[in-house]
Amino acid sequence: MKLTLDETLNNAVSLHRLGKVEEAVCLYEEILLVHPKDPDVNHNMGLILLNSGKTSEALPLFWTALEANPDEWQYWLSYIDALIQAHQLANAQIMYDAVRKAGAVGEVFDEIANRLSDTLDKKAS
Repeated sequence: MKLTLDETLNNAVSLHRLGKVEEAVCLYEEILLVHPKDPDVNHNMGLILLNSGKTSEALPLFWTALEANPDEWQYWLSYIDALIQAHQLANAQIMYDAVRKAGAVGEVFDEIANRLSDTLDKKAS
């Protein structure tokens, strides 16, 4: 029996949450073969790569998720976080300014602003 996209995605997310990353990646990759622009799958694969220290590989996945669904604030946060980790601070600032202009508010955006500011301050000193 073939699983639906939603069932496969739910299974992948469950495996991911349980720390069974390799199994989750297999399912995410299976979905991406059929739906390469799926925002949730791109975002989740980006998180796995980012957490594995593969920031440069995570960035295009976060960008794909963000392009597919710019109304999902978490995609913005993940992309900005990855840009900070990649030391692409000017791009991180541009994206942060854009998401704030789009209306993003809340403690998580204040926290990312502080991280960005702290990182810029360290770079300047």
